[in-house]
Amino acid sequence: MDLDADGINDILSGCYSQSGHDDMVGSFWVLRGQGEGKFAKPAELTGTDGKLLCVHSKFDSRDSELTENICTRPFAVDWDGDGDLDIVSGNFKGTFYVFTGEGKGKFQPAAVELKNANGDALKVSGVHSDPFVIDWDGDGDLDLVASSSSGDVVWAENTAGAGKPGAPKLSAFQTLIAPAGQSNKTPRGSAGYTKGINDAYALLEEGKFDEGEAAFQKLIDSEPKVPDAYYHLACAYSRRASTMEGDAQKQQIEKTLKALAVAIKHGWTGTQHMEGDPDMDLLRDLDGYNEVLKLIAEPKQPAGPTGSTRMWITDVNGDGRLDIILGDRFSSGGQMRTDLTAEEKADYKAAMSEQSALQETFSETYSKYREEYDAAVKAADPALSKEEQAKLWRDMLAEPERKAFMDKYYKDMARINERLAKYKVPYVSGGHVWLYKAKANEPKTGN
Repeated sequence: MDLDADGINDILSGCYSQSGHDDMVGSFWVLRGQGEGKFAKPAELTGTDGKLLCVHSKFDSRDSELTENICTRPFAVDWDGDGDLDIVSGNFKGTFYVFTGEGKGKFQPAAVELKNANGDALKVSGVHSDPFVIDWDGDGDLDLVASSSSGDVVWAENTAGAGKPGAPKLSAFQTLIAPAGQSNKTPRGSAGYTKGINDAYALLEEGKFDEGEAAFQKLIDSEPKVPDAYYHLACAYSRRASTMEGDAQKQQIEKTLKALAVAIKHGWTGTQHMEGDPDMDLLRDLDGYNEVLKLIAEPKQPAGPTGSTRMWITDVNGDGRLDIILGDRFSSGGQMRTDLTAEEKADYKAAMSEQSALQETFSETYSKYREEYDAAVKAADPALSKEEQAKLWRDMLAEPERKAFMDKYYKDMARINERLAKYKVPYVSGGHVWLYKAKANEPKTGN
């Protein structure tokens, strides 16, 4: 886009967090076009006040505002219809902010959060909101389409109407593309689906196995493409098996392994979760369990974007309808290999237990350090600046006893990780590009 209106296209980018600032800042960068395909060195954008352009220049609530301030994903567009380019940006939290343009690449420093007609902040289902502003439904005004870490694509319709002055008035998000293995009706992270799983486990805790299994089956029937409930049903079968003995237990274990294989067939890949799941304790040393785990390791054609998506919308095939291109990121590996000997499995389990105990001790001690630090900051008079607070924390951690504890933790953790690495499936990461063509019979929202 031509950000500074000089007739030459520029490149606009956000960033996760730029170093050299007092706190984490996802600043905005521009490579200004010089013509003939050449660009100037990247420079951070500043507001009309001369200060760095960012969502929050200082934090009143660090937990919330920090995640709004980083992982910026900008989209330049004339949002308010005044003829000047504005910046609509996503962030780590999954919300959206607008910086109003004043022309020629100048922007007001105050960021305005995007909200729907009910006054609620627009937020994607995951994090890392990635906005794309376009007339999605073909009614002559600008809508907001977005992707996120969840792998889905949503859109907020502009209800203001074509030709109306001012910024768009947006509805709540609607799902265009559901995450892989889910449906638009009940995404995996929905409150209703999660409540259904929790209610089913509550029945199991009461020893009501028939009712608990029926509850999981109901979730499966409602959303047969979502793998979660299949896995939880296998857990229910395993719990029942733990109450049995002899041949009855053997038969129930076989039923559990078959159910687990079905979960994997439908897309369950949570091997790391399974390693610590007590419902798998009864199965973990069985050959049949390891055979089932091999199904996860088998190469599979992914069903759709796996998350961390970035999006572009255009008419790819020239049919007059908007198509969606999604890039994603995937990773696999890290779970226990299925070909380990009994001795190797025992060492792996021992190392995992040692790692868990080490992490628990570290968490407890580190929390005490933070409490002491927070108390010192609160008691300081006069109040400490950000630089003084940072120095205080560094000095506290540099005290001999604390430093020795931290050094020992990192050394021990590195030793355990090295010990575990030889027993794990190697990590693999990469990405895909997905094309969703508009349907000929759905010209308005054709995904």
